[in-house]
Formats: sequence, C-alpha cells, structure tokens
Amino acid sequence: MPSLKHSASNSFSSYPRLNLEDKKPVVPVNGVEGLKDLKIIDAIYEAVKTGKQVKLTA
Repeated sequence: MPSLKHSASNSFSSYPRLNLEDKKPVVPVNGVEGLKDLKIIDAIYEAVKTGKQVKLTA
C-alpha cells in the first residue's frame, strides 16, 4: 500500500459531523454507496499494482 503523509491533528476534519441531538450523519450514506466506493478503491490499487486497466461492473 502506498504511504500517505498527513497531519494527525486534522486527519478527520473533513469527515461529516454528527448532529449530537439525533445522532444522524449530516451527509447520509448507506451501505450500498459505501460498497461502491470500496470497489472503486480496490480497482485503483489493482490497476496501480498490475499496471493494467481494471474494469468495474455494476
């Protein structure tokens, strides 16, 4: 995995904040959307590792 350099003090500053009263995320994202994101990230890593195009399926 590639190493990423960042400041620990602001590493979570861009994540959606929770509303403390009802505990719902400001930006609602369900598991299906999260899974799509992970598939894209996995494909990026695979393409970098192999140097080949990785096709995504719906």
